[in-house]
This record gives sequence, structure tokens and C-alpha cells, in this order.
Amino acid sequence: GKRVLKMAERLEHLIKDNYIQKIKQQEAEMNALVTQINPHFLYNTLDSIHWVAIRQNNYEISSQIEALSTMFRHILNKGKNTIVIADEMEFLKSYVLIMNKRYNDKIQFFIEIDDENIEELKAYSILKLLIQPLIENCFVHGLYNIEKGIIVLRFYIIKDNLYIEVEENGKGIDFDIYKIRQDEKDMADKYSALKNLYDRIQLFYGNKYGM
Repeated sequence: GKRVLKMAERLEHLIKDNYIQKIKQQEAEMNALVTQINPHFLYNTLDSIHWVAIRQNNYEISSQIEALSTMFRHILNKGKNTIVIADEMEFLKSYVLIMNKRYNDKIQFFIEIDDENIEELKAYSILKLLIQPLIENCFVHGLYNIEKGIIVLRFYIIKDNLYIEVEENGKGIDFDIYKIRQDEKDMADKYSALKNLYDRIQLFYGNKYGM
């Protein structure tokens, strides 16, 4: 009798475990489906708004909607955490277009890329959202009260290493990478986005790389 009871209990546990695993699998499949649907829903909605704006001859709104769609497509990037520089450039152009509307289109954005290695450079993969925090800092800290702003983004190679520079003609920021690296509280709190960016570069590429 005890043996039958133990077998019944074991069978009950097996059925319960199997049921739980099945529920978990269904949840995982549902989450995957939601992840797949949301971007398509977003793009289709933005596309509809874009064409409504064009039909109403509101090209300023249509250009911003198109830029926003480009941004989301690159941010999602099929779940990858890297992006090729050619796509990153398109993403940043769209980002600057949207940000610039807050600044009455007073910011000019230029990209300089080493002509000798342009095709090779454009095909390089870099961390996603690597440059955007730097561009955002230009707007928020450097150019917020300037009449005409300029942001220049540069890509070039020295001794097989990729260098990325962001330069602006505003007042700049009081940024000390040494203090950031030492986790000095005031500096780390004030520039937490740059601290996070520095940490991401170190984790992904190794200690010999940084800002």
C-alpha cells in the first residue's frame, strides 16, 4: 500500500512539474511573440502618422516621425547589442533632427569619417547607443544657451584602433575622466550617463579601452 501511495505521489509531482514547465514555455513563447509584435505595431503606427502628415502637407511633422521610426528600428536592432557604424550614423542623424527641434534648428551636425578607410569604417560594429549619450551631453550641457551650435562626430583609425570623437563649439562640460574612474561621488552623480558609458566600454572591450 505504501509503495502504491509513493508512486501516486511521485506521479502527481511529475504531472505538476510538467504542467509548470508547459506554462513557463507558453509564457516564454508569448513574450517572444509580444516582442515580435510590438516593433511592427510601432513602425506601422508611425508610418500611418507619417503619411497623414504628408497628406496634410505638414512636412516638419512627417520628417520627425520618420526620424523617430529610424531611431526605434536601430535601437531594437533585432535584439543585438552591437550596430554597424553606417547604421549608427543614420540613427544619430535622426536623433539630432528630433533634438534640434527643441533648439529651434540652431544646431548643425557634421560627420567626418576617414576617407581612406571609409567603407571599412562604415562596416565596423560598435556597441549600440555608444555615441548617443555624448551627443545628448552636447545639447544639454554644451549648447543649450548658444545662438548657433555645431556638433562634429569623427571616426578614424590609428594603429588598428578605432577612435570616435565628439566635438562641439559650446562651453563644454567640466568632465574629469580620472575622477569618474575613481568613482568620485560628485562627479559620478553629475555625469552618471558618462560613467555608465565608460563602464560599458571597459566591460565589452577590455581595460585598455575607454574614454
